[in-house]
Amino acid sequence: MEENLFNCQVRVAGYTSHRRKAVTPRDYERIILEAFPLIDCVKCIPCFDHDKPSAGTVTIAVVPAKEPGKEKTWKLLSPSYVRKQIKTYLMGCSSPKIKAIRVVNPDYLLVKIKCEIDIHPQFPLSNCKARLNTLFNDFIASWLSREETPCFGYSLSLSELYKQVRQQEYIHQIRHLSLILQKREQKYFRLQEYTDIKQVIQPPLPHTIFLPADEHTIGLKVLPSFGINEMDIDKNLIIK
Repeated sequence: MEENLFNCQVRVAGYTSHRRKAVTPRDYERIILEAFPLIDCVKCIPCFDHDKPSAGTVTIAVVPAKEPGKEKTWKLLSPSYVRKQIKTYLMGCSSPKIKAIRVVNPDYLLVKIKCEIDIHPQFPLSNCKARLNTLFNDFIASWLSREETPCFGYSLSLSELYKQVRQQEYIHQIRHLSLILQKREQKYFRLQEYTDIKQVIQPPLPHTIFLPADEHTIGLKVLPSFGINEMDIDKNLIIK
């Protein structure tokens, strides 16, 4: 693709700022984005190795660009050979003081929302459930619906979630609202539930990206009463 004037000016300005010498985290990020067009987003974490501080180690999380025509996926991962190429390239740009460079995929963390809600009787259950599911997904990762680049360092506020749910016209009362983090550890998931409305959930690692779980636990009840024929029963709906 032919480079236009604006893109040329951006590329030249970026190059003159680092001159292919990585000193600051921003230098590392710009060098990778210029040298590897298949990488869409970079997060450089200095003095960090795995999950702890480490002097002389630079950890870099890379997010690949979406490939046209490929099946849509929420977890964008770079293959090991690409990460190895990036590491080798950066070794030639880094200071001798840098002892190690780690190029990794983002730490994707699944988030499930659990709720029990009373809704007004004039609204269909199935429609309310679908709208809540969309709201939850957008709250956890708003960049998904806009098909934008994933966001590093994004926190989740339970009070903001409560506010967004309460503003929906079909909501009468929120009986329960919580957020569950699902962290995969080898062959099992470790679950951590947050129920305090004042809590703000921070990403556990600098390169964590929150993603919606495959399904949320949505319990709906129609007021003033409901019958079984009014329910849309599946694994996402709880009837009590």
